[in-house]
This record gives sequence, C-alpha cells and structure tokens, in this order.
Amino acid sequence: MEISLWFVGAEPGVLLDRTEVLGPRTLHPIVSVRSVTAPNRAQGAFRWSAAVKALSLLLIEHRITGAATLSGERGSAAASLDYALTKRPNWLMDMFGTTRSGETHLHYFIYRRNSEQKLPGPVEIGVLAAKLLPERISIYLNGVLLDDLHSLRILADDLRSQTRSKQPLVAGRRQRRLSAPIQPDAIEEESKAFRKMLERSYAREVHRMLWATDVFTARGIRHSVQRLVNDPTCRRILGSSKRRLSELGTFVPLGVKEEVHSLISIVNAGRPLRVCVERGQAPAICIMRHLQRQYRVAIEVDMNVNHSVELVRRLGTYSYLHPPDICFLTVMAASTQLAHFGKREYVPVSFMPKISHRVVSNAGELPLRDITGARGELRFMTEVPGSATFYYNNLRSAGVLGRAMKTVHAEPDEITSLFAAGAESTQAIMAFPFYDINSFRRVCRVAEEYPDCYGEIETMLFMRRSLVRNKRRADALLALIGHAWLHLRENPGLIQQAASSLLDDPDYRAVLCRAGGLVHLERAKGDTLQ
Repeated sequence: MEISLWFVGAEPGVLLDRTEVLGPRTLHPIVSVRSVTAPNRAQGAFRWSAAVKALSLLLIEHRITGAATLSGERGSAAASLDYALTKRPNWLMDMFGTTRSGETHLHYFIYRRNSEQKLPGPVEIGVLAAKLLPERISIYLNGVLLDDLHSLRILADDLRSQTRSKQPLVAGRRQRRLSAPIQPDAIEEESKAFRKMLERSYAREVHRMLWATDVFTARGIRHSVQRLVNDPTCRRILGSSKRRLSELGTFVPLGVKEEVHSLISIVNAGRPLRVCVERGQAPAICIMRHLQRQYRVAIEVDMNVNHSVELVRRLGTYSYLHPPDICFLTVMAASTQLAHFGKREYVPVSFMPKISHRVVSNAGELPLRDITGARGELRFMTEVPGSATFYYNNLRSAGVLGRAMKTVHAEPDEITSLFAAGAESTQAIMAFPFYDINSFRRVCRVAEEYPDCYGEIETMLFMRRSLVRNKRRADALLALIGHAWLHLRENPGLIQQAASSLLDDPDYRAVLCRAGGLVHLERAKGDTLQ
C-alpha cells in the first residue's frame, strides 16, 4: 500500500486537495480530488469534512512517528473518523478502493478500539505499522514533497488546530461550570484564541469565495444566472424582470501597473464613491477595503446594515440622505430590487463573491437525516426571502430535505439567543461568520455532511444610474474591482492582512455583534468582539 496526500494553501488553513492510493492489488493509483463530484481525471471525490481532516492528521502523524493513534470522545476528530469508518460513505470507498467482498482497503491497515463508544471511554483509531510503512506515505504541500520532520510537524499542527475537539452537546440546557471564578489570565488567553479563530475563519472564507465565484468568463456568469432563474422563489419574485439578468457582464483582468494608476486617477476625479454592503459579505468588503487602503481609491464603505433585505428596504423607501453609488446584494434581495425598484435608480452590473451558509444544530452528533428530517424544524428568515431561503431551496431540490419539514421564521440574532439558552433540538441556517462563531463558542455544531456548494450563494453588484451614465468612471471602477479581486486571490498574505484590518474596525465589530446577537453568548468579558 502506497499513499500520496497533496495539500494546498498556507498555514493556517491548509486543505487536502488530492489523494493517490496504490492498493495491494492495483496496477495504477486511485485518484480522488476535493470536489462535489469526481472530474474525468479522478475516480473519487471528497469534501474537506471532519472525517477527512482526521484521516489526514492520522496519516501525517504516522509518517512522522510510525505509531500514530487518534483518540477522543464524542465531537473529537477520532469520533468523526470512527463514524465514517462505520458508515462507509462513498468518498471513503472511492478513495481507497474495495475488496471483492466490498470492504474498503483502508481496513487493511487501520484498527479501532471501542468503536462507536459502546463501552465507557474514548474511541481509539491507529495505523498498523506492519501493514503500512511510514515511508510509503508521501506528503506534498503546494506541489512540493515534504520530506523533513520539521515541515511535517508544522503541517500536522495546522490540521490539529482544524480538528479541535468539540464539547459534547446535550438536549436541553447546556451544562455550565460556574463554580470557579474566571481568572484574568484565562480571559486574556481565551480572548486571544477567539481573535485568532476569527482571523483564520475570515481569511479562509475570503480565499475560498474569491476562487469559488467565476466572474471573469461568460460561462461563469451564465452559470450563476441559471442558478437564479432555476430557484423557485427567485423566479417568482423576478417575474418578467428576469430578462434584466442578461445585462450582467464579466470583469476584465488588467495588465500593466500604468493602466492601474490611470484607472485610479479616473475614479478619483470626483467626490468619493459611496459603497453599501451588509457586514456578512466579507469577500466583497475585503476587495473594496483593499482598493481603499492599498490603492488609495476614493471610496467610502458603509457596512452599517444587518442584511441585504434591510438594504433593499432602505433603498426602496429612500432612507439614505446620501444614497450609495454602489451596493452589493444577495440573490434574493437582488431579485426584489430588480422586480420592484430596478427601473428607478440602480442597475445590475455583475456578480460579486459568494457568501457561505451552513446548517447548524445543538442536537449533538445525530446523523444528518435525523437532524434535518421531516420531524424537525429549521429556523431562518422565512417571512422575507433572503439568501437562507436560496440555500433552503438548494437543499430541497437536491433531495436532502423532505417536503414535510417545518420551517420557522427567525432573525439571526434570535437564532443565536436560542442556542445560547440551550433550547432543545434547535436547527437553523446561519450565514458566515455566525456559524463559525457559534460553533467556536460550542453552543451549536455545523452539519459537516452537506456539500459546501449548496450553501455558497452569489451576491450581485448594483450601480446607481448617475454613475452608470458616467461610463468612463464606472468602467474604471469595475476594472479596478476585478484587479483587486485577482490580486487578493493570488496573494493569501494580503487576504490575511485585509481580514485582520476588517476585524480591527470597531464599527464593523459593533454591527456584527448587534446583527448576530452575539451579546447572548454568555462568555467571559474579554472574549468578545467589542
């Protein structure tokens, strides 16, 4: 047995991108790639799930020590991998191949003790060194073979930080330990850990969404438009206005630096342009702040809005003393804008980076279909369609959710309040960054079983007609947005700086706290965004 693991990215947040497994009776390696479905060049596909992270960590540790084991209780990396080994999902069978009896070759060199924790104590998973020699495992990072122990340990530490053991959740109110007073040093350390988690989470989200959204090809634009018109709620809202989606265009990559400087001078020849965007659209915000800070483009970014539905309401009721020149809306809000207010002041121009959503639950470690089955309730904003509705429709059309499932309206801050109070069997749809924050605080868990693509929802760029009529300035701004998009995408270090700068903004943190109901999370005072 020979195994090659190919990782991509930079610490923190390295991802497994490809595996090659040469089994005991195979002539050619079995290739699996990180994707929703296997492309032509591969036999299998996998997601960067908790089980895949745990398996990656186990194999790297075995490459380092030759005697690797994982152990843990419910919610740990070991428990996630144990659950996958028991359920034998398709990705696992495809990745390692199967015997004639239908058993995966992974069982050839993996052992388990106390599987499914049928007895008191942790589950333990290890590698049989006699069956898989450490030197038969090859680890690559960004195409470079890691053959020194120092580099392998750094990679293992990164994966270990991503497989943080979650505190088990119980139905009803969460058990709290309040007997001992919280020491100042503990508060400071927890605050540092929280801030580090936020920076890592924001950098990962921005990097993923900049790559996940194709606005530089006509094919990518057509694909995003088709997703809109295929959604039943969007289609109902748009009506005859859906023909206006044909106006959406691509961004054009720039060439030499002189061209960039020339475009900046064109955009800056006038009053600063006002940009309005909801606080959850971190990728779009980072692009605009990158233009603002790195290139000194004269723009003012207003993030003082909870969600795109509220932004459309403000635009429709003329609530702005100085209306924005540009606004970024999620697809449902964009559909409403096009259908009801599109002929007035704002014109759809192109798509912007997607934002991600996840299903979260406080129902412990129940299987996916028990969490989201017809017997439960799923909470999100239902009274006014938003991006969570688009996600819900995606899950329904994919057959993940049954028709009998009940949906309940809840604002994002209400959902956080329910989790903080320990409400029984609460399930909800949360947008970034709230699903990461709440899972870090251990009041809920993210359902890892969903393919990420279902929850990645497009956003749309609208321009005020007065700016559109100034074609030279509008075109220059669009070209700069496309340039900043590519510049960030190709330089992860700049993304890290942009994310850190955004989280340093007290106004942004204040809006984030209000919108997400983070005040309901009863934690140490030092461990807050404020």
